[in-house]
Amino acid sequence: MMRTLGNYFRATIALDLRSLAAMRMGLAGVVLTDLAIRVSDFHAMYSSAGLAPVEFVRSQQSIPVWSLHLLSGSDAWQIFLFGLAAVIAVAMLVGYRTRLAVVASWILLTSVQMRLPIVLNAGDTLLRVALFWSMFLPLGGVWSIDALRGKDRRDQPSGSLGGSLGGLRLSRCANPCVSVASFAFIVQLAIVYWLAGWAKWNDAWLREDAIGNVFKFGLYGLPLGAALSDYPALTRLCSRATVWFELLGPLLLFIPWRVSWLRMLAFTSFVLLHIGIAATMTVGLFSYAAIAIWMAALPSSFWDRFSAFQLMSSNDAAVEKSPGVSRRLSRKVAAALCCAALAVVVYWNVSNSISAKSINSFDRGVRTVCHLAGLRQAWGVFGRPPRQDTWFVYQARLKNGAKVDLLSGGVETLDEKPSLASRQFSNHRWRKLHYRLRDESCAPYREALADYVIREWDAQHAADEQVVRLDVYYFTQSFDLAGTPGDHARMTLAQVIVGNDGGNFAEALRDGEDF
Repeated sequence: MMRTLGNYFRATIALDLRSLAAMRMGLAGVVLTDLAIRVSDFHAMYSSAGLAPVEFVRSQQSIPVWSLHLLSGSDAWQIFLFGLAAVIAVAMLVGYRTRLAVVASWILLTSVQMRLPIVLNAGDTLLRVALFWSMFLPLGGVWSIDALRGKDRRDQPSGSLGGSLGGLRLSRCANPCVSVASFAFIVQLAIVYWLAGWAKWNDAWLREDAIGNVFKFGLYGLPLGAALSDYPALTRLCSRATVWFELLGPLLLFIPWRVSWLRMLAFTSFVLLHIGIAATMTVGLFSYAAIAIWMAALPSSFWDRFSAFQLMSSNDAAVEKSPGVSRRLSRKVAAALCCAALAVVVYWNVSNSISAKSINSFDRGVRTVCHLAGLRQAWGVFGRPPRQDTWFVYQARLKNGAKVDLLSGGVETLDEKPSLASRQFSNHRWRKLHYRLRDESCAPYREALADYVIREWDAQHAADEQVVRLDVYYFTQSFDLAGTPGDHARMTLAQVIVGNDGGNFAEALRDGEDF
């Protein structure tokens, strides 16, 4: 009986090595894409001439963090770390010294995220957490340079509950990874959706049109989502279905019967969910990171259907000698670290989901560990969806008297609302930055951003088109449950008066002239 239960448990936490290899390549691709997006914003967000120099970011730290990028404000240092991260991500992609590449990728990803944390979203958290658990998994067991060189066996997962079945070479057999790390990975994956579903357990999702509001309002909707918001019956149904699916769907990973069929069902369902999210909302790399992670859940039967992915059977595989004492010790240490990390993650998520909970010294200790280990996380995505439109205007008065919106680069009136607010920004990091500027805790970034925008405009325009004054406005327009719009509300996020030789006009501006 106990042996049967043990087999069932092993079946639910087993991860096929080919699936882990597919996840490795997917995560590496997401890391490279993330780097490419950051490089496109290098001057603005990471250089010494940008909106957030290293010294400025250090001054805004309120929690203990570490970052290699914050060691020096030199642009050369930042470029070196970006280049190193790209090289290591490629090594991870092809499976060269995979374990080391995954560890280094996690370190550099966490480091660059802490370089400017104000622009992070749930996709960044998901990618960072996935790389953390990947450090303990045999991502280079197959389809890697390590496997070809015969190093795959030495990359056996640490913390194994029983190692490979039969002691077979991992690069040439279909044996799954069954370990503390595989169990922790699956639990972490389930937590993402359980916490997201729990945050949505409210009237906005269960009775109102939450998804329609996300598509229509705020800074998230894409054209397809905006079009679907015109069908409230459909979006209301999707709202209710999303809550139940996020709460119940992850249970498919823990049912010990018909494991292959249920794993395939879970994989297909969640991948379709994330494809739908990516097509209708601007959520950065969240959906792509999630799809890469779900590759690990693909059952062995999926790969066995294709002859190109067949691996050597157990009768053809060579049996490895028992690992040495030092290697067994390192596996036990890694298993202990996995157990401790999983306990911290579970406590963090449970404590954060309990409202009105006082923070004691133990909580502060756990939070500190989570921050330092890069395991801090929050999955209440869209728990309270917006019911108002939001947009931004950078209204500048130039030296020649003209008024322009520096955000759009053209003439703009305060009464003109963009058709789709998410299109105001080149990518999700700029959208997240502006979203957070509304909070008073991020007030120092407001003037820093305004100063940067003025410098960039002035550097590209003639002397008579230099900025004399800039007002950064945050606009909202609320809607009732019937969809009837209310009046616009305006909040001034920043106001910058530029010292120049503009004479009486500049003096009038300093006296508070509005325009």
